[in-house]
Amino acid sequence: MGTIYLVRHGQASFGALDYDRLSDRGVAQARRLGQSLKGAGVCDARVICGSLSRHRATAIHCLAGGGVIADPHIWPEWNEFDHLALLRAAWPRYVDMALLQQDIASAAAPRQRFQEIFETAMARWVDGAHDGDYPESWPAFQQRCRQALDRLCAELPAHQDALVFTSGGPIAVIVQALLGLQTPVALALNAVLVNTGVTQLHVGRRGPRLTVFNAHDHLQQAGREWVTHR
Repeated sequence: MGTIYLVRHGQASFGALDYDRLSDRGVAQARRLGQSLKGAGVCDARVICGSLSRHRATAIHCLAGGGVIADPHIWPEWNEFDHLALLRAAWPRYVDMALLQQDIASAAAPRQRFQEIFETAMARWVDGAHDGDYPESWPAFQQRCRQALDRLCAELPAHQDALVFTSGGPIAVIVQALLGLQTPVALALNAVLVNTGVTQLHVGRRGPRLTVFNAHDHLQQAGREWVTHR
């Protein structure tokens, strides 16, 4: 039947007030992916993205790189979890995002410091003891992502492919569900997902199954500096 390509968005604006905007590198990553997908004959697939700016921008630049001018279908259920809500629940001082920026910038290794802060916030979110502190609990997020995949599989015509531009969280949760993985493994998967990496699902009579995880040859061929995780 069909194939679903789950694409993580291009590099966003790490350290900026508007993280949701693609960086120049993120735009270039998306265009390189589009060129690669064109060569594989994928750009005629149905195109869907979350409602976040980085999702739509990645989709548009990817399609343009493949010679296609089109607007993707917007499905908000493919959105990432609210990372700001996670940070603020774990670190109330970061209601003021300027303080977070200052703390990261003053660290000896800013990206490592952010990762430490973020992982602490993630661990608090998934432990189940503080669900009332979040607009969307970890179980609710998992359910939303699984329902998004179920909807797509139900609506996707036989033998048609789909390109879905989303974030690391939904991709990790879907892989977790398909492989029956525990939550710590899902979090580890999320941490290694590459910007514009492609995870591939084959949709057959028995439902979707994972065939490729986090492929990013289109970046590796361009050089190590093209491979990013934020």
